Amino acid sequence: MASLAKATSENQWLIEHGLQQVVTHLLHSSKFNSALGDVYTKLLNHGKHLGFVAGYKAHESGQPQEQSPCFQPRNLSSRCSG
Repeated sequence: MASLAKATSENQWLIEHGLQQVVTHLLHSSKFNSALGDVYTKLLNHGKHLGFVAGYKAHESGQPQEQSPCFQPRNLSSRCSG
């Protein structure tokens, strides 16, 4: 029974502290942050592309730009896809 309690305690330590150390190491890693930045940039570019495609499709269907849910000139941070 004592070995089970020790194993449980060690597993809990690994989950609570070991994982925290791994995450902390990753957050301070320039390689990880560089790769994460690349992924974020690609996601933003993909979102912009989807917005352009949605706008093009709306235009092709004859929908006025002002009626498009994607048309939000005052809110530059909005995202639209479709």
